[in-house]
Amino acid sequence: MMWAKFRTSITPFWEKLNLVQRWYFLATLSLLLWLITFASAEPLYIAFVVLLIGAAIIDMWQSSIRIWHSLPGKVLLLASYAILANFCYAYAESQMNAISGVKPDLTPFSVHFMIALQAPIWTFILSILMSMAYLAVHTSKVLLMVLIRPVSKVHAEMMHQESYPFISLLARIVYLPVVLVFVSIGLQGYLTGTTVLDVNLDSGSFGAKTGYDTSEQTSATDNKEKQMDPIAETSQGVTNQASEQTNEPEELNLISGVPSIPWANKLVANFLYEVESQGRSHCKISGVEHAVQINDYEILVIIPDKTQELGYQFTVRGCNSTNLPKILQLDTPSH
Repeated sequence: MMWAKFRTSITPFWEKLNLVQRWYFLATLSLLLWLITFASAEPLYIAFVVLLIGAAIIDMWQSSIRIWHSLPGKVLLLASYAILANFCYAYAESQMNAISGVKPDLTPFSVHFMIALQAPIWTFILSILMSMAYLAVHTSKVLLMVLIRPVSKVHAEMMHQESYPFISLLARIVYLPVVLVFVSIGLQGYLTGTTVLDVNLDSGSFGAKTGYDTSEQTSATDNKEKQMDPIAETSQGVTNQASEQTNEPEELNLISGVPSIPWANKLVANFLYEVESQGRSHCKISGVEHAVQINDYEILVIIPDKTQELGYQFTVRGCNSTNLPKILQLDTPSH
């Protein structure tokens, strides 16, 4: 009986809401239930995150569709995607050159694989920019609604675009910064290889569990540093200062380089060795060496090496084929 009364009372309200408003309403309901349980029900928190991000995606997607139906909007979206695609390809080639030490044209499949791995980064960045722009638009819309309230006709047109327009706009203004936080955490997790999100309510901070403990590595590194002789310590200090000075501009300037993804670089290096490179060649290679042909006289040799950061050593050397004339060339490691 009570359920029938509740259903009868809630049905008219539910039918007035559009799809985006329903998602925002369910997200708010999940958040309230999660707070009632004193933040102990993790499924409610996950439901809140999923519903909130889903509502923001649907909302911005519908806005993008409205923009697409106008000629200036099509020009804007196509230009944005063209610029983004150009940056994606350029950064992937730059990262591939840093891995192999040769021009990326020689390893096209690895470049495309790197583009696929870096695509989520650009998606996260684009989502952050769109969320910030969307937040600015809705904030301006609220201010405009307040300013033009005396003009009843214009105010009525803006107010009748959806049910409960003012509450919906306030919900967007409140929730979009939260979406920005979640997207930023997702971007950080993708860059660092984070697997589990840890919400520490006692300290009021967000952290991440990476699935492995680095305390042993830190202590081992500290012990090694203590055992180093003074000359090695001095050289190490100079090297650290030089690396800090070299890396500092990259952190401040996004155009100077794409954020490095260690696990993705290792994956691409493994793909280059196992898939794209050649285990057999007319050039002289032996054992576990794989080769990528650079020209008629040079090859890129890839050798598994656990001491290297990526797990492989990349070296450019002469082909030394019996079918080619002998040339004098020193073996030079690419990096």
